[in-house]
Amino acid sequence: EPRWAVAHKYPAEEALTTVEAIEVQVGRTGAITPVARLAPVFVGGVTVTNATLHNEDIIRTLGIGIGDQVWVRRAGDVIPEIVAVANKADVSSVFTMPSICPECQSPLVRQEGEAKYYCTGGLFCPAQRKRSIEHFVSRKAVDIEGLGEKLIGALVDRRLLGRPSDIFRLEKSKLIGLDGVGEKLATKILSQIQKSRSVAFNRFVFGLGIPGIGESTAKSLAKFFGDIRLLVGSSEPALLLVKDVGLDTARTLVTFFSEQKNREEIDRLLDDQYGMHLLMETDRRAIRISVPQILSVLRPIRQSSDGKLEYEPDGLGTTRETKIGTTFSDLRTLLQTSAQEICQDAEVPIESAEVALRRLDSSRGKALLTNLELLGVSSAPSGQEVEVGGQLCGKTFVITGSLPNMSRSEVTNLIEVSGGKVTNSVTRRTSYLIAGSEGGSKLSDAESLGVPVISLQELLKMINPPAQQGALF
Repeated sequence: EPRWAVAHKYPAEEALTTVEAIEVQVGRTGAITPVARLAPVFVGGVTVTNATLHNEDIIRTLGIGIGDQVWVRRAGDVIPEIVAVANKADVSSVFTMPSICPECQSPLVRQEGEAKYYCTGGLFCPAQRKRSIEHFVSRKAVDIEGLGEKLIGALVDRRLLGRPSDIFRLEKSKLIGLDGVGEKLATKILSQIQKSRSVAFNRFVFGLGIPGIGESTAKSLAKFFGDIRLLVGSSEPALLLVKDVGLDTARTLVTFFSEQKNREEIDRLLDDQYGMHLLMETDRRAIRISVPQILSVLRPIRQSSDGKLEYEPDGLGTTRETKIGTTFSDLRTLLQTSAQEICQDAEVPIESAEVALRRLDSSRGKALLTNLELLGVSSAPSGQEVEVGGQLCGKTFVITGSLPNMSRSEVTNLIEVSGGKVTNSVTRRTSYLIAGSEGGSKLSDAESLGVPVISLQELLKMINPPAQQGALF
């Protein structure tokens, strides 16, 4: 634009009004947003009665309380917002963020680095119903082709879908006539639903829509636990042993799986008659955890002034945890040793030895030890990271040709969460070539190098899917 052309904009009109109440709304993603209910005021050409407050931090920064007089304007001449407090009320009521969702009464959580709180009842919360189902069927989750946003909206509006598990109970007669769905499309959709009944464990976890759990964390959880029962029943310290899981994420997972309605929905999703079958079970012998790792996740936890979770010092830090773990690499030996012996053998103060034993004997410690026993893990030398393998651990695969019933990305994902690796070319280091129909030059490469050629069915047998899944709880 020409330099001489300058646009001047008048400042937004402001008006004085009173905050009559502060309520919270639940968004489609479960985000909790405080909203100020205002005494009606005419500003910017319209009468304003509500103004978003975005999050709890903004309320604290502005110092807004119920009964206060505030200046209001329309941001960008569109969205009403509170600019500042003009006069504090004689008796101003301070807003406190609720601990439960106003729609479904599920606990609210706040992720590290996030300003907003989120509802943990995504699987059944009325405010999130459509969004949770859309996420569950999305390509990176269960991947049900044909169930798009518009069709899901129509099914929810007609009360044919209320939660993800209802998808597997849909009937053709209910689909026909919905949003232009004819018999041919209805048949195709039901076929896709049937195909999705067998799904990789990590995709299922991602599809649950747990706040803060993305694809990477879902994959780490699947590798570590390998079984839905072990994941659902895991303690906070056990979750902290998993890659990508920090204090806030572990607390969110425990809160989510502690909610009875979430547990019931997972159980319904895995129902023997109508439900799904999860592909993948970790080889428990491949999991090794060092004693210092166990001691570190048992540190006491506190909530900081800004609401974040953090470890609380208790006299036993990383250096002394490592010294104890180096001396007592076997957890069973450590549990049978007195504080005095730990002090002498590990050369740490008696107070540090006592703290280590107190951690292991605490309720969190006992819960962790129970989880480790169910996981069937073994102790690793001090300093060695958690190793999580699977049936395909250490094996390298190459894929060629068109595979039946599964796409290449799905097969690749399945191999990776089972501990294997997928590469593009066949070499002497390739463990297996998975061949579908119309395989190319990779077949001749595998034959010349002596690399075994297997089918997709043989791969699935190698992975050893979990035993029959009945009721979880």
